[in-house]
Amino acid sequence: MYLRAKAEADQALAESDREWTIVRPGRLQDDPGKGRVRISTEPFRDSVTRDDVAAVLELILYTPEVARHILYLGNGNDPIEEALHGAITRS
Repeated sequence: MYLRAKAEADQALAESDREWTIVRPGRLQDDPGKGRVRISTEPFRDSVTRDDVAAVLELILYTPEVARHILYLGNGNDPIEEALHGAITRS
């Protein structure tokens, strides 16, 4: 039920005229963040630390070019800023 409601909310947001970015993190972990992630506009499954999700969300607030993107987020090897900019330029 939750996933259906989230999908409907994401669709309504994507169809709106607002600036939006949808972040879809993998399974959340409580381990300390590493500052390294994988970000893609293509779906993938992985886990990710809550700390790293928070750091990505903070960076998104100051990165207007991510507007109108759906970003999948998981553990990875790239520094957060590099991973975010790479995902945007590849899309």
